Amino acid sequence: SYVISPNGYKTSKIYALKPENGNGDLDITRNTTATRINEYGVRELVPANRVRIDYSNGKPCFLIEPQRTNLVYPSNIATTQVRTVTAVQHTLSFYGTGTVTLSGAFSGSLVGTGANNRVSLTFTPTAGNLTLTVSGSVTDWQLEAGSNATSLIPTVTGSVTRNNDSATKDKIIDLIGQTEGSIYVEFDRTTETAGTKHLLTIYGDGLTTNSLFLTTTNNTNKSIACQIRVNSVAYSINTWAVKEGFNKLMVTYTNSEFTLFLNGFKINTVAIPSFPSIYNLSLLQYNNSRAYGRAYLVALWKTKLSDADAVKLTAL
Repeated sequence: SYVISPNGYKTSKIYALKPENGNGDLDITRNTTATRINEYGVRELVPANRVRIDYSNGKPCFLIEPQRTNLVYPSNIATTQVRTVTAVQHTLSFYGTGTVTLSGAFSGSLVGTGANNRVSLTFTPTAGNLTLTVSGSVTDWQLEAGSNATSLIPTVTGSVTRNNDSATKDKIIDLIGQTEGSIYVEFDRTTETAGTKHLLTIYGDGLTTNSLFLTTTNNTNKSIACQIRVNSVAYSINTWAVKEGFNKLMVTYTNSEFTLFLNGFKINTVAIPSFPSIYNLSLLQYNNSRAYGRAYLVALWKTKLSDADAVKLTAL
């Protein structure tokens, strides 16, 4: 009933492959410019509220990221500097063969591995002044509060904030099975995460009342979870079988149960009292702090596929 992939788009719309009448097209908002790697392998600046289809991994994917601020400047060529930080996770990243040594609010170093290789270091400083001492070739560097390195935010004479991406479609109850159905997502697990980030959120009268979440959790265990909320009561399936890189995920459901499949394996089935009425869709994003990163395909069926079909479709 519904298929969305990173192919056709125009300004602030991602065109759905199905349905073809535009009823499933995703609305994109991001009130600042942002960067992506285009199909030629070149980083380019994308205007505000414009879809970002990224080719960093060699094939097109949706790029949905949370709000972040690059604290170092200029970003193109690194210079030794001091920045004020708070006691939360920060991530330093750059390209090149040089070294950035951190002192003051945190002690450590990050060593480059090549002009075309991006290295990153996630750390939690104490609140105060962080000194970043640069030696050798360090380019396109970024220091941001967060648990992973996001796309480059160019800076010149001061810090710059990139607002969060949002990809949503409201009121598509006719495209989502209300008593049975199947949900399929292809995503990339190379983005480092901590806490909970959302691959796909489908909800009705409230995110915490009646909804279905497909999420990534806990960076150490690389887990994936499906949670269905029925009248504010949560029912969940978790798996720790997620690999780095490309993954295929499917959830099938009826009014009495739902089942999670991952990379050709049936993970588990959980009973539910009923399936909630859900009709709004959010891709790779729950709110500004829970954006995930990269996905390649989302498809919905209004029927429950068989276990055999789900295993076959998710096989790598």
